[in-house]
Parts: sequence; structure tokens; C-alpha cells
Amino acid sequence: MIGDATYGKGRHNRFFASQLACHRLLLACVGMAFDHPAHGRRVEIKAPVSGEFAATLARFGWCPTGA
Repeated sequence: MIGDATYGKGRHNRFFASQLACHRLLLACVGMAFDHPAHGRRVEIKAPVSGEFAATLARFGWCPTGA
């Protein structure tokens, strides 16, 4: 996992920071869905990634799931 000090690899994190100007954790929830507890209807929420994360994805031609 890029950018994670505990579960990621330091050399990968350093590479992304120095070569790709990405200094953050590359993990994001871009969508979720749940049944509303009061009325039971399905609620769906989508949120695009932005900033360094979006720039890094674009650089590789990747698109977040659900976008």
C-alpha cells in the first residue's frame, strides 16, 4: 500500500514521493452504499479522488473503481 508506513514498503513510498511527487497515502473510498436505518431506502454516495492522488492515477492512466 503506497504511502502507508506500517503496511507499505519504505522504498516504494520513497519512490512515489521523490519521483512522482506523491506524498500521501494512496487509499480512498470512492463510493459506498447502505440501507438508511430510518426509512430503509438505499443510499449511494460517490466521491472522486483529488489532488496528488488524482494526479498519480492520471499519470498511469488509471481510474478509481466506481468513478
